This record gives sequence, C-alpha cells and structure tokens, in this order.
Amino acid sequence: MSITTRPAVTIRSANSHDVPQLMQAILDLAGHVGEANEVACTEADLQRFGFGENPAFEAVIAEADGAFAGMCLFFPIFSSWYGRPGVFVQDLFVDGQFRSLGIGERLLRWQGDPKTEPAST
Repeated sequence: MSITTRPAVTIRSANSHDVPQLMQAILDLAGHVGEANEVACTEADLQRFGFGENPAFEAVIAEADGAFAGMCLFFPIFSSWYGRPGVFVQDLFVDGQFRSLGIGERLLRWQGDPKTEPAST
C-alpha cells in the first residue's frame, strides 16, 4: 500500500478481538530486531493476561483509514524516584507502511477515552 495522502489516524483501547493483531505486531517487532524465534508468547497468553479478570497489561491500537497501523502495550508502575505512578512501555510497533506519520508518538501520548483522540488529517 502506497500512502499518497495522509490517512485519518485514530487511537483506541485494544480489546480481546484485537489479540491476533497484537500477536502479529509482537512477532513483527521481534523479527525486526532479529529475535523472531525468541517469542514464547501466544494469542492465548495475550487473551488470558490482557483481557481476563485482572489484566496484567493494557494496549492501544492505531488505525489509519481503518487499517491496523500500530500498537503500544504497557503496564502500570510506581516510580520511587519521582514518587508517582506511571506506565512502562513494553512494546511499541508501527507498521512500516505507516511510519513517519507521527503514529508512534500519538500511541505514546494517548491518555484514555478514544473520544479525546481525534482523527488526524
């Protein structure tokens, strides 16, 4: 897919239906850093630990004109240095065809309800 015009990008919370895309993004990221064979995580792991009764992580999805463009997987932490809660970003992935559009930064800056993250033009 060639991007000739800037796509409309939206950021939203991931849900259990996004597990296959999250898994593929993790595998693509691992492949990019030469560690594709090191990934032991499965879709069942993501489903169980991300969307079960006590989620161990959260994730947000970027979509460009409705197509999966990237994801950010993170979990809460407490910083003893700063004395306040925060998040630890475990994985940040933007599909190659959507790079250089600011999607990674938008994934990192996302703060909640998708209604607060307007589509870009």
